[in-house]
Amino acid sequence: MAPCSSASPARPSRPFVTRKRTGSRFAAGILGCGTVVLGTAEFCGQVLVDVRKRIDAGGDPDAVVTAIAAEVHGRGDRMPGFGHPVHKPVDPRTERILALADEHGVSGQYIDLARRFDTAVARRWGRRLTMNVSMPIAAVLLDLDFPAAMIKAIPLLARTGGLLAHLAEEQAQPIGFLMASKAEAAIAYDPGGRRIVMLDPKIEARPWVAQAEADDAAYRLQIAHLFAKSRFYREKLEAAGFAAPADIGGLAEIGRPPFTEKDELRRTRNENEPVGTHLCVPLNVAVRIFSTSGTTGTPSYIPLTRSDMENWTRISPRSYAASGISRGDMLVSTYGAGPFVAGTTFD
Repeated sequence: MAPCSSASPARPSRPFVTRKRTGSRFAAGILGCGTVVLGTAEFCGQVLVDVRKRIDAGGDPDAVVTAIAAEVHGRGDRMPGFGHPVHKPVDPRTERILALADEHGVSGQYIDLARRFDTAVARRWGRRLTMNVSMPIAAVLLDLDFPAAMIKAIPLLARTGGLLAHLAEEQAQPIGFLMASKAEAAIAYDPGGRRIVMLDPKIEARPWVAQAEADDAAYRLQIAHLFAKSRFYREKLEAAGFAAPADIGGLAEIGRPPFTEKDELRRTRNENEPVGTHLCVPLNVAVRIFSTSGTTGTPSYIPLTRSDMENWTRISPRSYAASGISRGDMLVSTYGAGPFVAGTTFD
């Protein structure tokens, strides 16, 4: 640290202040490394260690990997180490790490398990999911006899250099005010001068053609999901003459499938399936189950998974913002939206 000879303890020198700020900012950056990015490799390590324990207890490697993939998929969770918003269909970092591990004779039982997961996940999810860099990081470290508890240390070390470089750049060329001015310029205003808040500009300002393409793809995925997971909808659509998801088409043909009425769903309920056969996930995956009041008959139940809740609470605020509601505004809700699905976003 800076010498104290040029200033008293009560009045630290300028170099001391600068370095102290760098240290606190660096600490804040490292403390912000949670489970979303840097923690994923740690989760991958835990999964691989769990597989190894099951194999040591007599399990077949492929059977164990397939079972764990099925468990994760059945809960509606994401498989650690798979999927990436940018790198598709492969993560070049993953390919390079695995190639280097093979080249240097490092590949062992854990890299083998990672590759088995690649196959099992694609089979369970019905499509190829990118094996992202977190899985090979964990597998290589475990094959090098690193303790599982230390796997996160490597991504932290990698992040340290970049974080220090960012801090140095920010001290020399601050961009905070520039970012604020750019953000302000991106905010639209209606003809009356009222600010229009876009919570997710990438989606809300997306060109119409691109949005239509995204919606069509999402619709086709949803139809395929119903065929694969919902007995009620599969039987209903097959009875209507649709033998496979492709027969239904896309959004341009949205009028082709038959309507579903509430009484149809009610009739499928029984003691073993209290919600009905339209459910697409095991009931124990639901984190909340809402119901209608039942004023026109027996109540209808609406189970939501964790991802359902996340989607609902992400989409609804965008509709509020589009109506001109922003942080700090007060509104009067004239309908009962407490313990019901409509009130989820008010939690």
